[in-house]
Order: sequence, then C-alpha cells, then structure tokens
Amino acid sequence: MATVPILLIDDEPLALERLRHLLAAYRDRLSICGEATNGFEGMALIKSLQPAVIFLDIQMPRLTGFEMLAQLAYKPYVVFTTAYDQYALRAFEENSLDYLLKPIDATRLAKTVAKITQSQPPAPITQPTLQSLFAQVQPPKPIQGMMVKNGDTLQLIALAEIAYFQAAGKYVLLHTLEGSQHLVDYALTELTELLPDQFVRISRGCLVNAFLIRQLRKRLNGSYLVTLGDAKRSTLETSTNGREILGRLNLL
Repeated sequence: MATVPILLIDDEPLALERLRHLLAAYRDRLSICGEATNGFEGMALIKSLQPAVIFLDIQMPRLTGFEMLAQLAYKPYVVFTTAYDQYALRAFEENSLDYLLKPIDATRLAKTVAKITQSQPPAPITQPTLQSLFAQVQPPKPIQGMMVKNGDTLQLIALAEIAYFQAAGKYVLLHTLEGSQHLVDYALTELTELLPDQFVRISRGCLVNAFLIRQLRKRLNGSYLVTLGDAKRSTLETSTNGREILGRLNLL
C-alpha cells in the first residue's frame, strides 16, 4: 500500500520536532517528503514536491500560513496547526477544515491521520474557503517579550533573556539569564497559553525556557532535576511525571 506524502511547515523547532515524533507512529501510512521552517521554504517545496497533504503552522513571521497558501496554484489538503483560542477555532469548523491545536494531542492526531488516509482522500482547500477563513481569523501578534517594573520605570525583557518563571506564593517571578528576578502580572497558566512552545511547564509551580536546559538528573520518585544554562546554573525539579513532560520535547 502506497504511503501518503506529507510536508511539515512550522517555524518553531520544538513544535516541528514534536509533530515529526508523533507522526513516526504512522510510517506505514504516511511519508514525510520534506520539512520547511518558513512560508517561503514551504512554497518552494510544495511546488517541487507536490505533497498530498501539508501540516501548516499559521503564525509564522514574514509570511503567514494563510499568505503562503494564497500564492499557490497547486493547493494540497491542509491540516492547520495552530495556537488559536477556542472562539477562533470555530472558523475552521464552520469551513470544514482540519486543524490541530498546539500542543498537538496524539489522540486528535490519530483522527486526522484516519481522515487523510481513507480510501476517498479529502478534497484540497479551495481559494474561496481560504478567503473566508482569512476574513474570520486574524493571526495574533507574537509576543516579543515581557514588560516588568524596575523601580519607577518599565523594562522590556526579550523572551531569549528569560530563563524561567516560578510561582512564589501569590506571585510569579521571572528569572533572567543574568540572574535578576522580576514580578509579573500573570499566572503560570496564563503564561503557558501566551508564550511560545519553548517555554515548558515542568511542574505546577515552574515554567522553563527549554532552549536553556543543559542537564537532566533522574530522581527515585520519578522526577528530574533540570539544570539550566543561566548565570546561576539554576536547578529545578520537575513533577513526578517528569519523563512524560521531557519526553514530549525529545529530551530523554
């Protein structure tokens, strides 16, 4: 039985890696013919490879997923991967479009795979449908950093300068790479939804920048000690399902 050729397009390395890992369970039905990390690369690969299906991130810099599709003559079947809220997702459902909400759930992905590998393949996206969807959903602007108080002034801390967030009683502290601490006006649950995939909730009280993880040490209770590459070489403990948490990032 021939496999369905698919193309993955996402500007976030962690999201791309997770999707690739989940799709590995369907090697007998799907074959990844290529990967792209931006809309321009995606356009070129779609034109040259003409995959049957693409898994497409919407919120990409320079050229969004919508803008990329609008410029294509050949339009494959599209599975949108998105971090939109539930209200915006109604637009996908109303237009009978397939989507996967980030972080991608394995059970939801299984339903998508069943749909695209059925004997009667689903129809590719049409230009009128794309225009309707674009009119209903406006991509949110990506967060560039966190604004914190520094005495009488406000200071912008870029995401790349943030090591981790930690709950401290009723408050949440932002810890920077250089070792400074700042109070933020968000709960950890809100930060998990607002920040990109590189920020991972490793426990009930801690959200870390996964790009800074340098060392993992397993403990007898099933948790892990996570050492970061910040100035303090901070060591934080995951919850007791640490293997599952870190496994989703392919860190184990």
